[in-house]
Amino acid sequence: MTRHYSVPCVFSTEQLRYPKPDGSICLQKSFVGDGVKLDCAGGFGAVMMVTATFGMVAATKAVDKIVAGVRRPADRVKPEV
Repeated sequence: MTRHYSVPCVFSTEQLRYPKPDGSICLQKSFVGDGVKLDCAGGFGAVMMVTATFGMVAATKAVDKIVAGVRRPADRVKPEV
């Protein structure tokens, strides 16, 4: 069963690349040791351009949702007659 929660998100479908102890990369998670972290020392870091792009796309989605809410006819204030 698949559930949809209508929660917008920003993600990448790009195949992960895993660091190898020799400094090269591979497409399979072959090295998993104790204390493996998703940080720069372990080979998983953050590149400013990628992080900024994801942030800007997320901000765009948020603004679109806010603007769409303002445009709903049911939410408009009706003038008194």
